[in-house]
Amino acid sequence: MTPEFECKNCGTCCSQIPLIVAGDVYHIIRHVKVRPEEIVHLYEMDDFEEDFAPDDQLLQMENGVRVMGMKRVDDRCVFRTNGRCAIYAHRPLMCAMHPYMPRDPNEDVLEFNVQCHHGCKGLTKGPMSLEHLKRFRLAFDRFSEREWDYDDMVKRWNRKDRKDRSERAFFKFLGLIE
Repeated sequence: MTPEFECKNCGTCCSQIPLIVAGDVYHIIRHVKVRPEEIVHLYEMDDFEEDFAPDDQLLQMENGVRVMGMKRVDDRCVFRTNGRCAIYAHRPLMCAMHPYMPRDPNEDVLEFNVQCHHGCKGLTKGPMSLEHLKRFRLAFDRFSEREWDYDDMVKRWNRKDRKDRSERAFFKFLGLIE
């Protein structure tokens, strides 16, 4: 049984470092009209309490191994303003699925576990409705497509013959800047 969830704007999830993929950044930039360096940070693995970044998303950068995530200001997501998510309709898919994580993405029937609630006020005791489950399945499918595409990009970026491994070069490589 997967519990129902309704966001209460408590901001607990916004204090986490959400990993993002290029598709999320494209989507945000297209709708919010910001530059990638305003919203993206390339984190060191030591920045995370747990080693949860997929190996396929570890970037070989000039200053070591990094992983792409949303930029934070005062230990909160850069888009957390006035007690709300300023880009809620265009938030990264990982944020849209929070606090759920699929149990087994290879099964035809997809169920979601509560991934990490960290004091989240939006979880209820009742089961998730079929409509909610379908919406999360769609979000998960979109996330999977974006993640697979990004994993392929990271493989190409990490080629041994790449000379410029700066953040700017990475953003150019992704097509986020010219």
